[in-house]
Amino acid sequence: PLLQPGDCIIMEAPAGLWPGLLAVMAPNSGTWLYVHRLLAVRVPKEGGLLTKGDAVFHMDIGLVPATLVGIVVKVQRNAYTLDLNTPVQRRLAWMVAQLSRTGAKCYAARRWRLAAMSHRGIALLDQLAWRLRRKT
Repeated sequence: PLLQPGDCIIMEAPAGLWPGLLAVMAPNSGTWLYVHRLLAVRVPKEGGLLTKGDAVFHMDIGLVPATLVGIVVKVQRNAYTLDLNTPVQRRLAWMVAQLSRTGAKCYAARRWRLAAMSHRGIALLDQLAWRLRRKT
């Protein structure tokens, strides 16, 4: 996954929502937070937001937009900062979202090998994102 234990995230209120964003969610009245990748924005009666963690094979149950606290715009790890608002990082995030959604569908259909391949592709794109980071 893109985020590791010990990473510091910087988040902002979302100006818009699109696949690939890292969404900071607060279900259950905000008693705890988690970060998952936004895969799709659907009409409210279908659940609203479709999210999934990079390290898991299944998609989250549809979440209402009210559970969205913000979006991650930067990640700091050690002496490095990963700015997720650059055009290259946005394109990588979109590709991860597409692979993630495909992998979850393959997993649900019991197509294990395809699900594992998409999962490996996500890991490689996340590694590439960190190679393009800058030193703070």
